Amino acid sequence: MLIDYKSGDTPTPASYSHSAEEQNEDFQIPAYVFLAEESPESRYRGQRIGFAWFGSIRKADYRPIINDNDDIPHGAKRGMVTRDDFAPAMESFRRMTGQFARAVASGDFTRPENLPRETCQKCDFRMICRYTYAVRPR
Repeated sequence: MLIDYKSGDTPTPASYSHSAEEQNEDFQIPAYVFLAEESPESRYRGQRIGFAWFGSIRKADYRPIINDNDDIPHGAKRGMVTRDDFAPAMESFRRMTGQFARAVASGDFTRPENLPRETCQKCDFRMICRYTYAVRPR
C-alpha cells in the first residue's frame, strides 16, 4: 500500500480517470506506483501495488485512489478503482514522461499542441513555469 500524506487538498480519483490517450490531471500516484514496482532500488520491485491512497493531515481523512479488493472497508468513499482499471493512468504517465524525456534530451521546450491554456491556468506550478519564455511556439 502506498500512502501520500498531504497537508492541503488531495487529488480525486477523477484526476486519474482519463483514457490512456488523454493526459491525466495528476501524476503523483502513477509515479509512485511506477517507482515502487519498477525501480531497481525498490524493495517492492516486481510486485503489484494494489492500494494507493492520499492521506490528508489537516482533515484527518484519506482518499483511496487504487483499491484492489474489499479487505479494507471505506464506508461511503467512492470513485476508487482496481489496479487493472488504473492501467490507463499508468499508460498516460509513461507516455507523458517519455515525451518529457525526449524534450529534455533535444532541448525542445515548446508547449505541447494538445495542452489547453486552461490547464496552465489551474496548474500549481504556473508561477515558476517557463511558459512565457521557453514554451511558446517557435
